Amino acid sequence: MNKLWEYIKLALEGLKADKKRTVLTTLGIVVGIASVIIINTFGTFVSDMLKKK
Repeated sequence: MNKLWEYIKLALEGLKADKKRTVLTTLGIVVGIASVIIINTFGTFVSDMLKKK
């Protein structure tokens, strides 16, 4: 358990050290997740439209 806190502290120090990289990585994750949600929603919408015809 003590080792876990050391790893968490080390990770947070790394995030604080290089803020630009942290922001860009976070932005990339957010954009990636949003694109998957949009594509999934669009696919569901098209599928429902085709089933109604």
